[in-house]
Amino acid sequence: MTEGSRGVKIYQNIPSAKLLGFEQTADYQISSKFRAINNIQYTYGVDDLGEYLPQIPPLMGSLSIRFSEQDYLLQAETVWAAAQRNVNEIYGESQSPSFVVFNLRGSLKLFEALSVDAGVENIFDMLYYEHLDWQQIPRPGRNLYVSLKTGF
Repeated sequence: MTEGSRGVKIYQNIPSAKLLGFEQTADYQISSKFRAINNIQYTYGVDDLGEYLPQIPPLMGSLSIRFSEQDYLLQAETVWAAAQRNVNEIYGESQSPSFVVFNLRGSLKLFEALSVDAGVENIFDMLYYEHLDWQQIPRPGRNLYVSLKTGF
């Protein structure tokens, strides 16, 4: 146990459960330079008594628009989740709010085996957490990254 924890989690089997869900991915080449990429996923689960199963995320998705030329690409992305209201309080679970986060990414090929990637994640510095984040600890705020990639 750690300081501030609510006790020890104990897991046990239940007689039965029903899980339904879907995942959809679409990758559409708009033109020779523009591409749209979309992903949506959802899971619904209840136990043998009709109570919601714990630790199931809400409807979530992402949408990206990518522009690419020979040696570089630029991508605008949004990641979102609906509010999760289907919770089981017996398991210590609580509802979580919806969120939308925007990211911007880019890549530049410097040489045949060397490229630099950079981006800004959570551009608008939203305070949010995902449904499965323990203790509702917020995800990182606005952050910048730069990386150098090489291949052999």
